[in-house]
Amino acid sequence: MKKFVFTLGTTAILSAGFVGAASASTSGTYEVQKGDTLWKIAQNHNVSVDELKDANNLTSTLIYPNQTLNLSSIKEILHTVKRGDTLWSIGQHYGVTVEEIKEWNGLTSDLVFPGEQFKIKTAKAAQSQTASAPVAKTAPQAQQSQTAQAQQEQAAQEQAQKEQEQAQVAAQEQAQKNKSKLKQHKHRQHKSKHKRNRSKLKQHKHRQHKSRHKKNKQLSSNNSNSNNNSSLNSKLAASL
Repeated sequence: MKKFVFTLGTTAILSAGFVGAASASTSGTYEVQKGDTLWKIAQNHNVSVDELKDANNLTSTLIYPNQTLNLSSIKEILHTVKRGDTLWSIGQHYGVTVEEIKEWNGLTSDLVFPGEQFKIKTAKAAQSQTASAPVAKTAPQAQQSQTAQAQQEQAAQEQAQKEQEQAQVAAQEQAQKNKSKLKQHKHRQHKSKHKRNRSKLKQHKHRQHKSRHKKNKQLSSNNSNSNNNSSLNSKLAASL
């Protein structure tokens, strides 16, 4: 794969149409999105992680959403030609002319092909370290601001998690109360049913006792009548 080197007189940046740098601005900066890592940003902009760290005075690879990273001071940005690119569109994107691109890269025609890579040297890189010093001074302040924001987000997440845990505990307590109420309800139902059964059994026994008493009384009455008839018959027989 051929590589072409050209130097831009203005700050070179990457935007939505180039190398997936959707959040790169015309000021040569990139706003960190949720889920971004230094490695991912470096891959999207065809630079190294160390270059990103050096350009932004970072001591670690830790970054935060909405943090602004400087790209303009990176010495070289590798641009890959995409389908539909032309020297004119590339020139418009970087603010240079077609002739300048051809001159810088020794091109004899306007033809470019997808997959070709251009090593872009920015004007910022050509300047002395003094020129990039203001960036180094402001970086800690921006990092402190992003750190504070990250701490706030973490505190909000912890608060949300705490509220969720409290809601779960409350739900468990409510479920336990409902279970206790259900148990009490079943106990009352069982007790009421047992009471009804006892009442029915008592009534049944009472009816049985009453029926036996009635039968015994009837039997006693029949026996008494039979004895009376026997006595009467005996008297009649004696008189004859």
